[in-house]
Formats: sequence, C-alpha cells, structure tokens
Amino acid sequence: MIYSGITLSNPFAKQDWRNVKSWAKLISKHKGVEAEIYRDNRMLIDMSLQITARQDHAGAELCFGVWKYSVSVKFYDTRHWDTEKNCWQVYG
Repeated sequence: MIYSGITLSNPFAKQDWRNVKSWAKLISKHKGVEAEIYRDNRMLIDMSLQITARQDHAGAELCFGVWKYSVSVKFYDTRHWDTEKNCWQVYG
C-alpha cells in the first residue's frame, strides 16, 4: 500500500459524520468507480492519496476536503484477494 495524506481536525467539535451524496458505477466486469461527498464536523483540511494492490477491493483513492466537506473518488477492483493462493478469489 502507498499512502500519502495530511489532515487537520478540530478535536473540540462535536463528532457528526454524514454522507451527503454518493455515486457508484461498474465500468467493466471487475472494475468499479465511486465518488462521494461527505460532511465531518471535525475536519478542517483533508488531502490524501491511497494506492493498494493484492488485497480486497484494491485500487486508488483520492480525497480532498476543506472546512467540514470532503470529496472522495475511488477506482477499485470489485474482487477479493486470496492470500493463500496469491490470486483473486474465484467463486463457484
């Protein structure tokens, strides 16, 4: 996994997290894309990039947020990773 991010939050604010809007679409047999806008009362600044491989729902995610509102976009694989066989799981 590769992760880079910075977050500045207000620890004195009342915790209140909610999803404002979300969208998801399957773009091929095993690839999907998701976008969401959410609100977090404690968040002041949030920027992150995460890239994963060889794990469940591996892919890339980019987040950006300012003053309680964040936007997240994720491109990912819909399959689960089988660590014993070192490949994607195949269901009967």
